[in-house]
Amino acid sequence: MADFGPRARVNDRDSAMLAVRMAGLPVFLLGRLSVLFAVVAVGTVAAMDDIAVTKPIPAAVTIVAGAVLVVIGLALRREVAALAPVAAIIILGNAVLSLWVGALWAVPLQAIVMLMAVSGLRGWWWVRRNAV
Repeated sequence: MADFGPRARVNDRDSAMLAVRMAGLPVFLLGRLSVLFAVVAVGTVAAMDDIAVTKPIPAAVTIVAGAVLVVIGLALRREVAALAPVAAIIILGNAVLSLWVGALWAVPLQAIVMLMAVSGLRGWWWVRRNAV
């Protein structure tokens, strides 16, 4: 069994794949929330005719990006270890964006998610190094 965090014990294939699968969970949830919030925002904006006509593109881009995140998260949950670095980059970008917009309430959650991403990177590195 693997611990989660930067010092996760990844010493066999099972613990490496568990770490990779757990790195996919926050990416999947991030994608689902992106799609949900974009759909809700489009519904809210559709009530205001002027904005609905001028702002359809950002919502569509958010929905497509959220769908891509869902697919990457599900692939990681299916033990596609090659996507662990992509997940770590996405999670890091989300953390930086949260801090940039001033969402300081999200810092504890982002720290936990980053620990899961680091654990997933350690699992990916073990699989890559041992060519399993």
